[in-house]
Amino acid sequence: VLLALPQNIIADKVGPHALGIAAALCLIGAGVVGVAADVLSCFPLLLLARIFNGCGQSLWQMSRVLILARAPSKIRATAMATVGGMQRLGSLICPMLGSALALHFTIYGVFVAQILLGFMVLLLAVLPVLLPETTKLVPRFVLGSGVKSADKQTSVRGTLRCAVRNWRDFATAEL
Repeated sequence: VLLALPQNIIADKVGPHALGIAAALCLIGAGVVGVAADVLSCFPLLLLARIFNGCGQSLWQMSRVLILARAPSKIRATAMATVGGMQRLGSLICPMLGSALALHFTIYGVFVAQILLGFMVLLLAVLPVLLPETTKLVPRFVLGSGVKSADKQTSVRGTLRCAVRNWRDFATAEL
């Protein structure tokens, strides 16, 4: 809830890919703090790792929504199905992989895997920024400066409009 408006402002100024980069950094941070929590047997550090993980999830979710909202109407259904399918596949497979890692390497293995995956995601998110020639592989609607288009729609205005329209339903209003 606290991150919704700042995330929208960042996405409007820089682009939704910036939220993906921040989500990867949160994933890496959660892994590092989780390893420290395991090594030091410190429960408050484990809670801090969960906070980083939650922030990363929120950033990822917002970037996904903004990117899908910008998809051309011809491919929006396919884009939504692809992104949703990958998320459901991850939700199905990753708990089993995490359990196997914890069984063989203790919880330390799960956090090390999280760090490694975070660096992989960070590389994929930063690649179009560092090497613009790779953007030929990325659809045009994913790049650019946030959701501002010719009609000057912004995600901040959209979030506030949603909050006003749905003031009785706090979950819909992102409150």
